[in-house]
Amino acid sequence: MSAPMPDFEMPEAASERRGRWLRLPRGPRARRILGIGVVAAVLAALAIVGVPALVDQQRGRDAVAVVERYAADVTVGDVDAVVAAQSPDATQASDALLRDDLLTPAAPFAVDDVELLALQGTRAIVRVHHTIGPDDGASIVELVHRGGEWRIAEGLLGIAQVPHGLALALGDEALAGRAWLLPGRYSLEPVTIGVVDLRSNPFVVVPGERVDVFALAWPTMEGSSVAYTAVEAFVAQHRAACGDACSVLGADTGVPPSLEWDLDLASHSGTMTATITTEAPSANAEAMGPITASFVDFDVVLADDLQSLTVTPASPVAAP
Repeated sequence: MSAPMPDFEMPEAASERRGRWLRLPRGPRARRILGIGVVAAVLAALAIVGVPALVDQQRGRDAVAVVERYAADVTVGDVDAVVAAQSPDATQASDALLRDDLLTPAAPFAVDDVELLALQGTRAIVRVHHTIGPDDGASIVELVHRGGEWRIAEGLLGIAQVPHGLALALGDEALAGRAWLLPGRYSLEPVTIGVVDLRSNPFVVVPGERVDVFALAWPTMEGSSVAYTAVEAFVAQHRAACGDACSVLGADTGVPPSLEWDLDLASHSGTMTATITTEAPSANAEAMGPITASFVDFDVVLADDLQSLTVTPASPVAAP
């Protein structure tokens, strides 16, 4: 009788053997461990990539908010707030006009939009889109992060080169020179001082730039009457010197001379050019010669207090 056959056991499937090593733990405790691991992995990824980006986004928003408040103060002309945000550099220009409110914009500055351009370390660059009267444009504001907050490093103030005439019209000759001003369109209505009328051409102060202001000065009616008297005296002397041979300043046409002035109020001097219209003499007593225009230069001296002026020929009368 043959020996009984041993019981045969089927070998484990390869997949089941691998499953002993790959099978995940089960049960509530195992799921907690797995959840903690996933959270830890996400936080690690944020620490590497996301958190710095989120911090920079917030810092950028803070910088834009600072510029928005600052631009709003510039728009309403709150000089104290503007100066607090951006202290004007005294080595670049005087802040006398800014603080004394002697010159205010005729067409104000208005902010349309503020956007962040760059953020690097402790510095930020923000662009401000704005309008001044009918003109639109954009200006750059630079900020620096100092003492835990953003501060304006380069702002929206502009610099105007104030001539002596404008300073005089504003009531203080010491204001002549470079001066900080709020952006906007400015002009000065005529101001009379003694025998001189003063005004400025309209000018626009652009943020971050310098503009040269031109002031106009011309005599009042009283000053002009002195000039007309000087011209008449010059013509009379010339005719007396040349007699009937005057070919330049001949017969009177009844047309008053036109006067062109160039006055320097800083030196209290200037020039005046008179355009004198006359008719040349003719051999026929009943006829007149051609009309001629003569240009004669005069020197002008203004009194220190601008209450009077003198006008004298630049060249003496010479016989032809």
